[in-house]
Amino acid sequence: MNDSLISKLSCTGITKKEVEFNFFMPINKLSGNSTIRKEFIKNNNVRVVNTPNGKMEIRNRLLTEHDQKIINAIFYLGEIRVMKDGNIASFFNEKEILLSLKMGNNRTSLRNNIKRIADAQYYIPVGSITRRVSIVKEHIISKREPDGVKSHAIVFDPEYIRIYKHDFSIDYKPLFKKIVNIEFPTIPSIIKFIFTRGPRNKNKIYMLNDLLERIGFPIESDGSMREIKANLKNYKETLEREYNIIYSIENKTIQYVGMEDFKILKPLVLKEERIERYINKKIKYENRTITILSINKDGDNGWIIKHEDGEIKINAYLDDLMFLLENTSL
Repeated sequence: MNDSLISKLSCTGITKKEVEFNFFMPINKLSGNSTIRKEFIKNNNVRVVNTPNGKMEIRNRLLTEHDQKIINAIFYLGEIRVMKDGNIASFFNEKEILLSLKMGNNRTSLRNNIKRIADAQYYIPVGSITRRVSIVKEHIISKREPDGVKSHAIVFDPEYIRIYKHDFSIDYKPLFKKIVNIEFPTIPSIIKFIFTRGPRNKNKIYMLNDLLERIGFPIESDGSMREIKANLKNYKETLEREYNIIYSIENKTIQYVGMEDFKILKPLVLKEERIERYINKKIKYENRTITILSINKDGDNGWIIKHEDGEIKINAYLDDLMFLLENTSL
């Protein structure tokens, strides 16, 4: 399993869950005067996000598109390894990361960004328990780093790696340099959202406001909406030519017509295999012990767990459902 996981991590750009749960706000920088920032501070650095796939609390830091680009670069340009303690880390060269993101030689800025990423925590309610996910567990900093030597390391939070193991992800390595250097904010997030829909959604038409809301863009801000519409207009030809994404200025729609420069990477363990191993097993749920008789899908984002005394309905992403089962099993 480790070899398969390392292989997947080495060519993964972002997971479907990170996009759908708005782990990263689709802007380059959050203004201190923005409504979101003010409400975040007022609420003791907590932001509640409601998505079609579930509810989540973001605590301590609000990460942005720029932070995701840094993680993306560390995955693509680093060397993924399993540490002696079993944690997964990416070893990288700071200069290489800075060059890829056009950050000059500002190592201090990169390290501060990594610290911000490490501070962010995501709390996802799942049934009777809550799942906490961070991205970075530790940044191992080398005192001296000759050019070309991958001596820095990001140790990832095991729960974050678990998402990559169990979720669909996208590999857009051939497009990495182009995407990270798009000058217009939010457009990289739109591209990644389209990619995570997969080839089955080829020719699907999205209303602009609906798509922006799905990725966590502040559509209630008139100024932000004017800016994204202007950016899309300026980038319209490039979107169509290089990504096969068509933006209609008149209809305010976005249509994906398909391309071949990215891949959908499947979960390392199939859904059926993960669920079947819990049938007839006991779990602790809300201070009682139950035996699972079956687990079935209930709509787009729900599950029904049948047990000897009835059933439990849970609104959860598959990966979160598995977290609940693994952490309550007896």
